[in-house]
Amino acid sequence: REPRRGRGVHRGDEHGRAGRALRGPRRGRAGAGGPRNPPAKARAGQGWLAVLLVCCVCLAISAVYELIEWGAAVAMGQGAVEFLGTQGDPWDTQSDMAMALIGAITALLALTRLHDRQLEALRVR
Repeated sequence: REPRRGRGVHRGDEHGRAGRALRGPRRGRAGAGGPRNPPAKARAGQGWLAVLLVCCVCLAISAVYELIEWGAAVAMGQGAVEFLGTQGDPWDTQSDMAMALIGAITALLALTRLHDRQLEALRVR
């Protein structure tokens, strides 16, 4: 009787673990590719999306902080100028958000390679 497909003896199984090792890792395991773990070549093109996401999240957090700061200033009434500390700068909010964006880009440039090495070390384990 012949085993059903998907079960039983498969090519390479007649040699036990050595046969499976020669065939290479199965789809879905670390480094093998598949929907949950695409091969490194496929992941390489997705880097720009991660950069965009990091920058957008940093700008969103900065915008929420500026809205909270504005709401506190409106609630305080006359003490708003002292609370905000803008010193007469009408572009304070924009410069704060620009600094948040510059900080995000700087962190990406400085830490991306280190982060990738650490992720690769985890995959090897």
